[in-house]
Amino acid sequence: MSSSVTLTPPQPPLEWKDQPAGVLDKTHELIKKSRSLQDTIAALESAQCNFDTVFKALSLHEAEVDNQSEPLSFYQNVSPDEKLRDASNDAEKLLRDFGIESSMQFYIWDYRYYDTRFVEKTLSLDDAKVKEYFPVDVVVPTILKIYQDLLGVDFVEMKDADTWHQEVQLFQVWNKGATTESEFLGYTYLDLFPREAKYPHAAVWPIVQGYTKQDGTRNYPVTAMVANLAKPLPGKPATMRHDDVVTFFHEMGHVFHGLLSRTEFSRFHGTSVARDFVEAPSQMLENWCWEPQVLKKMSSHFETKEPLSDDLIQKLIQR
Repeated sequence: MSSSVTLTPPQPPLEWKDQPAGVLDKTHELIKKSRSLQDTIAALESAQCNFDTVFKALSLHEAEVDNQSEPLSFYQNVSPDEKLRDASNDAEKLLRDFGIESSMQFYIWDYRYYDTRFVEKTLSLDDAKVKEYFPVDVVVPTILKIYQDLLGVDFVEMKDADTWHQEVQLFQVWNKGATTESEFLGYTYLDLFPREAKYPHAAVWPIVQGYTKQDGTRNYPVTAMVANLAKPLPGKPATMRHDDVVTFFHEMGHVFHGLLSRTEFSRFHGTSVARDFVEAPSQMLENWCWEPQVLKKMSSHFETKEPLSDDLIQKLIQR
Protein backbone atom coordinates (compact mmCIF):
# COMPACT_ATOMS: atom_id res chain seq x y z
CA MET A 1 0.00 0.00 0.00
CA SER A 2 1.48 3.32 -1.03
CA SER A 3 0.52 6.89 -0.38
CA SER A 4 1.67 10.31 -1.44
CA VAL A 5 1.51 11.59 2.16
CA THR A 6 5.01 12.51 3.33
CA LEU A 7 4.11 14.34 6.52
CA THR A 8 5.42 13.36 9.92
CA PRO A 9 2.61 12.59 12.43
CA PRO A 10 2.48 15.10 15.28
CA GLN A 11 2.41 12.18 17.75
CA PRO A 12 4.85 9.27 17.50
CA PRO A 13 3.61 5.67 17.58
CA LEU A 14 3.72 3.68 20.78
CA GLU A 15 6.80 1.65 21.67
CA TRP A 16 6.41 -1.95 22.78
CA LYS A 17 9.72 -2.62 24.49
CA ASP A 18 8.60 -3.09 28.09
CA GLN A 19 9.95 -5.86 30.29
CA PRO A 20 7.87 -7.55 33.05
CA ALA A 21 9.60 -5.69 35.88
CA GLY A 22 9.32 -2.41 34.01
CA VAL A 23 5.55 -2.82 33.58
CA LEU A 24 5.10 -3.10 37.34
CA ASP A 25 7.57 -0.30 38.10
CA LYS A 26 5.70 2.08 35.76
CA THR A 27 2.38 1.08 37.32
CA HIS A 28 3.60 1.70 40.87
CA GLU A 29 4.94 5.10 39.77
CA LEU A 30 1.56 6.03 38.24
CA ILE A 31 -0.22 5.09 41.46
CA LYS A 32 2.30 7.08 43.51
CA LYS A 33 1.69 10.20 41.39
CA SER A 34 -2.07 9.76 41.55
CA ARG A 35 -2.06 9.38 45.31
CA SER A 36 0.16 12.45 45.68
CA LEU A 37 -2.20 14.57 43.55
CA GLN A 38 -5.26 13.39 45.46
CA ASP A 39 -3.60 14.21 48.78
CA THR A 40 -2.63 17.67 47.49
CA ILE A 41 -6.17 18.45 46.36
CA ALA A 42 -7.66 17.09 49.58
CA ALA A 43 -5.44 19.48 51.58
CA LEU A 44 -6.67 22.59 49.75
CA GLU A 45 -8.54 25.18 51.76
CA SER A 46 -12.14 25.67 50.64
CA ALA A 47 -11.27 29.10 49.20
CA GLN A 48 -8.63 27.47 46.99
CA CYS A 49 -11.04 24.93 45.51
CA ASN A 50 -12.30 25.76 42.04
CA PHE A 51 -12.66 24.17 38.62
CA ASP A 52 -8.98 24.53 37.72
CA THR A 53 -7.50 23.37 41.03
CA VAL A 54 -9.82 20.38 41.49
CA PHE A 55 -11.84 19.14 38.52
CA LYS A 56 -9.47 20.16 35.74
CA ALA A 57 -6.42 18.93 37.61
CA LEU A 58 -8.01 15.55 38.28
CA SER A 59 -9.30 15.23 34.72
CA LEU A 60 -5.93 15.99 33.12
CA HIS A 61 -4.16 13.58 35.43
CA GLU A 62 -6.73 10.86 34.75
CA ALA A 63 -6.12 11.24 31.00
CA GLU A 64 -2.37 11.00 31.54
CA VAL A 65 -2.73 7.85 33.65
CA ASP A 66 -4.99 6.24 31.05
CA ASN A 67 -2.54 7.03 28.25
CA GLN A 68 0.29 5.32 30.11
CA SER A 69 -1.58 2.46 31.78
CA GLU A 70 -3.69 1.17 28.89
CA PRO A 71 -0.68 -0.02 26.84
CA LEU A 72 0.75 -1.68 29.94
CA SER A 73 -2.53 -3.54 30.51
CA PHE A 74 -2.81 -4.46 26.83
CA TYR A 75 0.21 -6.78 26.88
CA GLN A 76 -1.82 -9.47 28.67
CA ASN A 77 -4.01 -9.86 25.59
CA VAL A 78 -1.36 -10.17 22.87
CA SER A 79 2.19 -10.70 24.13
CA PRO A 80 3.85 -14.06 23.36
CA ASP A 81 5.91 -13.63 26.56
CA GLU A 82 4.11 -15.34 29.47
CA LYS A 83 5.96 -13.33 32.11
CA LEU A 84 5.05 -10.10 30.36
CA ARG A 85 1.41 -11.18 30.13
CA ASP A 86 1.38 -11.99 33.86
CA ALA A 87 2.99 -8.64 34.72
CA SER A 88 0.42 -6.84 32.56
CA ASN A 89 -2.41 -8.63 34.35
CA ASP A 90 -0.89 -7.76 37.75
CA ALA A 91 -0.55 -4.12 36.68
CA GLU A 92 -4.21 -3.95 35.76
CA LYS A 93 -5.16 -5.42 39.13
CA LEU A 94 -2.97 -2.86 40.96
CA LEU A 95 -4.70 0.00 39.16
CA ARG A 96 -8.14 -1.48 39.78
CA ASP A 97 -7.43 -1.87 43.50
CA PHE A 98 -6.13 1.69 43.66
CA GLY A 99 -9.31 2.90 41.95
CA ILE A 100 -11.37 1.19 44.65
CA GLU A 101 -9.17 2.68 47.37
CA SER A 102 -9.57 6.16 45.88
CA SER A 103 -13.33 5.91 45.60
CA MET A 104 -13.70 4.66 49.17
CA GLN A 105 -11.91 7.47 50.97
CA PHE A 106 -15.39 8.56 52.01
CA TYR A 107 -17.06 5.38 53.19
CA ILE A 108 -20.76 5.07 52.51
CA TRP A 109 -21.38 3.85 56.05
CA ASP A 110 -19.96 7.14 57.32
CA TYR A 111 -22.54 9.19 55.40
CA ARG A 112 -25.07 9.33 58.23
CA TYR A 113 -22.43 10.59 60.68
CA TYR A 114 -21.17 13.39 58.42
CA ASP A 115 -24.69 14.32 57.35
CA THR A 116 -25.69 14.68 61.00
CA ARG A 117 -22.60 16.75 61.81
CA PHE A 118 -23.26 19.04 58.85
CA VAL A 119 -26.91 19.56 59.77
CA GLU A 120 -26.13 20.19 63.43
CA LYS A 121 -23.44 22.71 62.51
CA THR A 122 -25.24 24.63 59.75
CA LEU A 123 -28.86 24.47 60.95
CA SER A 124 -28.55 23.77 64.69
CA LEU A 125 -30.89 20.84 64.01
CA ASP A 126 -30.60 17.91 66.39
CA ASP A 127 -31.93 14.70 64.81
CA ALA A 128 -32.34 13.11 68.22
CA LYS A 129 -34.62 15.96 69.28
CA VAL A 130 -36.64 15.76 66.05
CA LYS A 131 -37.18 12.02 66.56
CA GLU A 132 -39.03 12.74 69.80
CA TYR A 133 -41.83 14.29 67.70
CA PHE A 134 -42.38 11.20 65.55
CA PRO A 135 -43.59 8.29 67.73
CA VAL A 136 -44.30 5.23 65.61
CA ASP A 137 -47.75 4.77 67.14
CA VAL A 138 -48.69 8.29 65.97
CA VAL A 139 -46.92 8.47 62.60
CA VAL A 140 -48.19 5.20 61.09
CA PRO A 141 -51.94 5.75 61.62
CA THR A 142 -51.59 9.42 60.67
CA ILE A 143 -49.92 8.56 57.35
CA LEU A 144 -52.63 5.99 56.66
CA LYS A 145 -55.25 8.67 57.38
CA ILE A 146 -53.50 11.17 55.11
CA TYR A 147 -53.49 8.65 52.26
CA GLN A 148 -57.13 7.81 52.84
CA ASP A 149 -58.10 11.48 52.66
CA LEU A 150 -55.73 12.31 49.81
CA LEU A 151 -56.73 9.43 47.53
CA GLY A 152 -60.33 8.93 48.59
CA VAL A 153 -60.07 5.43 50.03
CA ASP A 154 -60.98 3.56 53.20
CA PHE A 155 -58.85 1.03 55.09
CA VAL A 156 -60.69 -1.78 56.84
CA GLU A 157 -58.44 -3.85 59.07
CA MET A 158 -59.13 -7.58 59.14
CA LYS A 159 -58.48 -8.67 62.71
CA ASP A 160 -57.19 -12.24 63.28
CA ALA A 161 -56.51 -12.64 59.54
CA ASP A 162 -54.30 -15.44 58.32
CA THR A 163 -50.80 -13.94 57.84
CA TRP A 164 -47.19 -15.13 57.96
CA HIS A 165 -46.57 -13.54 61.40
CA GLN A 166 -48.77 -12.42 64.27
CA GLU A 167 -47.59 -8.79 64.04
CA VAL A 168 -48.61 -8.44 60.38
CA GLN A 169 -51.75 -6.38 59.68
CA LEU A 170 -54.07 -7.06 56.75
CA PHE A 171 -56.34 -4.34 55.34
CA GLN A 172 -59.14 -4.33 52.83
CA VAL A 173 -58.96 -1.17 50.73
CA TRP A 174 -62.15 0.38 49.29
CA ASN A 175 -63.19 3.54 47.56
CA LYS A 176 -64.26 6.00 50.27
CA GLY A 177 -67.86 5.46 51.30
CA ALA A 178 -68.18 2.36 49.11
CA THR A 179 -71.71 1.01 48.73
CA THR A 180 -71.12 -1.78 46.18
CA GLU A 181 -68.64 -4.64 45.81
CA SER A 182 -67.36 -3.07 42.59
CA GLU A 183 -65.73 -0.35 44.69
CA PHE A 184 -63.33 -2.80 46.31
CA LEU A 185 -59.72 -2.00 45.38
CA GLY A 186 -57.64 -4.82 46.87
CA TYR A 187 -55.72 -5.95 49.95
CA THR A 188 -52.55 -4.71 51.54
CA TYR A 189 -50.37 -6.21 54.27
CA LEU A 190 -48.27 -4.11 56.64
CA ASP A 191 -45.32 -5.97 58.14
CA LEU A 192 -43.69 -3.11 59.99
CA PHE A 193 -41.44 -4.40 62.78
CA PRO A 194 -38.04 -6.15 62.76
CA ARG A 195 -37.48 -9.79 63.56
CA GLU A 196 -34.83 -12.40 62.89
CA ALA A 197 -34.23 -13.40 59.24
CA LYS A 198 -36.63 -10.75 57.93
CA TYR A 199 -35.80 -8.51 54.96
CA PRO A 200 -33.79 -5.68 56.61
CA HIS A 201 -34.98 -2.63 54.69
CA ALA A 202 -38.24 -0.98 53.61
CA ALA A 203 -39.88 -2.19 50.41
CA VAL A 204 -43.21 -3.06 48.79
CA TRP A 205 -44.03 -6.32 47.07
CA PRO A 206 -46.80 -6.61 44.44
CA ILE A 207 -47.87 -10.10 45.53
CA VAL A 208 -50.87 -10.36 43.20
CA GLN A 209 -51.42 -8.20 40.13
CA GLY A 210 -54.71 -6.62 39.22
CA TYR A 211 -56.25 -7.28 35.80
CA THR A 212 -59.49 -8.03 33.95
CA LYS A 213 -60.28 -11.73 33.77
CA GLN A 214 -61.70 -13.42 30.66
CA ASP A 215 -65.23 -13.33 32.06
CA GLY A 216 -64.96 -9.57 32.53
CA THR A 217 -64.62 -9.64 36.32
CA ARG A 218 -61.71 -8.12 38.18
CA ASN A 219 -58.73 -9.90 39.68
CA TYR A 220 -57.90 -7.64 42.60
CA PRO A 221 -54.33 -6.70 43.56
CA VAL A 222 -52.57 -7.64 46.78
CA THR A 223 -49.59 -5.65 48.02
CA ALA A 224 -47.31 -6.03 51.04
CA MET A 225 -45.24 -3.33 52.67
CA VAL A 226 -42.26 -4.57 54.68
CA ALA A 227 -40.41 -2.22 57.03
CA ASN A 228 -38.33 -2.34 60.20
CA LEU A 229 -39.69 0.37 62.46
CA ALA A 230 -38.54 0.57 66.06
CA LYS A 231 -40.50 -1.16 68.80
CA PRO A 232 -41.10 0.53 72.16
CA LEU A 233 -38.99 -0.55 75.11
CA PRO A 234 -39.73 -0.10 78.83
CA GLY A 235 -39.37 3.60 79.51
CA LYS A 236 -38.40 4.33 75.90
CA PRO A 237 -41.02 4.98 73.22
CA ALA A 238 -40.46 3.90 69.62
CA THR A 239 -39.69 6.94 67.48
CA MET A 240 -38.71 7.65 63.88
CA ARG A 241 -36.20 9.96 62.24
CA HIS A 242 -37.74 12.33 59.74
CA ASP A 243 -35.90 10.43 56.98
CA ASP A 244 -37.73 7.28 58.09
CA VAL A 245 -41.05 9.11 57.99
CA VAL A 246 -40.29 10.15 54.40
CA THR A 247 -39.36 6.55 53.54
CA PHE A 248 -42.60 5.21 55.02
CA PHE A 249 -44.63 7.79 53.07
CA HIS A 250 -42.68 6.89 49.93
CA GLU A 251 -43.30 3.15 50.29
CA MET A 252 -47.01 3.75 50.85
CA GLY A 253 -46.93 5.43 47.46
CA HIS A 254 -45.84 2.10 45.96
CA VAL A 255 -48.67 0.37 47.82
CA PHE A 256 -51.22 2.64 46.18
CA HIS A 257 -49.52 2.52 42.81
CA GLY A 258 -50.49 -1.13 42.90
CA LEU A 259 -53.91 -0.82 44.53
CA LEU A 260 -55.23 2.00 42.34
CA SER A 261 -54.03 0.70 38.96
CA ARG A 262 -56.92 -0.32 36.69
CA THR A 263 -55.12 -2.11 33.88
CA GLU A 264 -56.69 -4.69 31.61
CA PHE A 265 -53.55 -6.84 31.51
CA SER A 266 -51.48 -7.90 34.52
CA ARG A 267 -48.17 -7.27 32.79
CA PHE A 268 -48.86 -3.51 32.90
CA HIS A 269 -50.24 -3.38 36.43
CA GLY A 270 -48.85 -1.17 39.21
CA THR A 271 -45.09 -0.82 39.09
CA SER A 272 -44.79 -3.00 35.97
CA VAL A 273 -44.10 0.14 33.97
CA ALA A 274 -41.15 1.98 32.43
CA ARG A 275 -38.40 2.14 35.04
CA ASP A 276 -38.52 5.91 35.50
CA PHE A 277 -42.21 5.76 36.35
CA VAL A 278 -41.80 3.02 38.95
CA GLU A 279 -40.57 5.65 41.42
CA ALA A 280 -42.38 8.73 40.09
CA PRO A 281 -45.66 8.46 42.08
CA SER A 282 -43.85 7.69 45.34
CA GLN A 283 -41.35 10.48 44.87
CA MET A 284 -44.13 12.96 44.21
CA LEU A 285 -46.20 11.77 47.16
CA GLU A 286 -43.30 11.85 49.62
CA ASN A 287 -43.06 15.61 49.13
CA TRP A 288 -46.01 15.92 51.50
CA CYS A 289 -43.51 15.13 54.26
CA TRP A 290 -41.99 18.56 53.72
CA GLU A 291 -45.24 20.51 53.92
CA PRO A 292 -45.60 22.43 57.24
CA GLN A 293 -49.29 21.59 57.60
CA VAL A 294 -48.63 17.87 57.11
CA LEU A 295 -45.63 17.90 59.44
CA LYS A 296 -47.81 19.43 62.13
CA LYS A 297 -50.38 16.70 61.61
CA MET A 298 -47.85 13.83 61.69
CA SER A 299 -45.86 15.03 64.69
CA SER A 300 -46.66 14.69 68.39
CA HIS A 301 -43.94 14.84 71.02
CA PHE A 302 -43.95 11.55 72.91
CA GLU A 303 -44.15 13.40 76.26
CA THR A 304 -45.81 16.78 75.70
CA LYS A 305 -47.98 15.71 72.72
CA GLU A 306 -47.09 19.03 71.09
CA PRO A 307 -46.50 19.09 67.30
CA LEU A 308 -43.24 20.29 65.77
CA SER A 309 -42.62 23.98 66.30
CA ASP A 310 -42.56 26.30 63.31
CA ASP A 311 -38.83 26.81 63.90
CA LEU A 312 -38.04 23.10 63.76
CA ILE A 313 -40.22 22.67 60.68
CA GLN A 314 -38.35 25.43 58.85
CA LYS A 315 -35.02 23.82 59.74
CA LEU A 316 -36.25 20.46 58.43
CA ILE A 317 -37.36 22.05 55.18
CA GLN A 318 -34.03 23.86 54.77
CA ARG A 319 -32.10 20.64 55.31
